Amino acid sequence: MSFHYRRVIGGIGWPRNGRPGAVVVVGEDHIEDKNAGRRPLYVLDEAERHDIMDLYEICVTLQQEHGDVKWFADCAHSFGSIFEKQNRKNNLRRRRGVRLNGVPEAYGELDMVTSIILQRVQNETKSLYFGNVTIFPARLVEIGLEDAQARALEDFPAMAALGLAVSNLDLSEPRVAREVLNVDAMGWT
Repeated sequence: MSFHYRRVIGGIGWPRNGRPGAVVVVGEDHIEDKNAGRRPLYVLDEAERHDIMDLYEICVTLQQEHGDVKWFADCAHSFGSIFEKQNRKNNLRRRRGVRLNGVPEAYGELDMVTSIILQRVQNETKSLYFGNVTIFPARLVEIGLEDAQARALEDFPAMAALGLAVSNLDLSEPRVAREVLNVDAMGWT
């Protein structure tokens, strides 16, 4: 289990336009990296699947492996209601479900989420670590500058999942949201 992390957050990006849905679990270190000026984040697990019930079962498994994961997803999407129906079935079987939290207010634009992630993977301020085998560098390459400004975040489920986890960790820290992400200068307020 991931008990040695300060917080463990999960993000879910729903399948869309032929792209598989994605789930990611990110752990936040207890100790701030003095060079980066913030706590390092580690991608602990990730998966992509086209089938919504497969995504649900992966979330249940990851929750068992990593303890109390706080999951974030677009709950207004029809897939959110599928998760809720499955939760009710699991409750009847006395099996733990996957409680979804809604999308944070400041979250939602592809260019903003991509910027948050890119800020964390730059060499001089690196504070997001993917591990040895990961889908995310390839998914970042899929998003060109034009795409980031013209397309919806939901079109890139893996980035939506990672963005939900990372931005939620960042935006729930007032100092990080204001100073490190430079929210005021970026016009995100």
